[in-house]
Amino acid sequence: MGLLRVNRALHLLLISALAGTVFVLLPGTEARADPTVAEIEAQIAAVWATAEPLIEEYNGIHEQYNKNKAQQDVLAKKIEPLQRQVELGQLRVGAIAAGVYEGGRANTFNALVTSGSPGFLADQLSFIDQMARAQSPSFPACPH
Repeated sequence: MGLLRVNRALHLLLISALAGTVFVLLPGTEARADPTVAEIEAQIAAVWATAEPLIEEYNGIHEQYNKNKAQQDVLAKKIEPLQRQVELGQLRVGAIAAGVYEGGRANTFNALVTSGSPGFLADQLSFIDQMARAQSPSFPACPH
């Protein structure tokens, strides 16, 4: 029996040495624990502290955008009749210009170049001025 005890002791020693060698030689892995609730809350607070000013800035810009959009809509409605007046005026001016082009010289440059005398120049400039004044009531929104 003595030999069996020695064999057992030797066997235990050999197994212990082998197990110790395996633990020493194998690469160690770090133990990972899940973050605690406090750590998670701290991370959330840090992200919120960064995000909150951006969210507030976005909300302010979006609110200003909505105000500007509403103001744009109001101004667009106010401009519609004025735009129609401008278009109508452009049509009238086009018709007058076509008539003057076909019928004679009625611009300031031509009046200067073709006038033979100062009196004739004054007459031509007066004619051009009278044409402009006659069309002024067509543009009530425009300053004279």
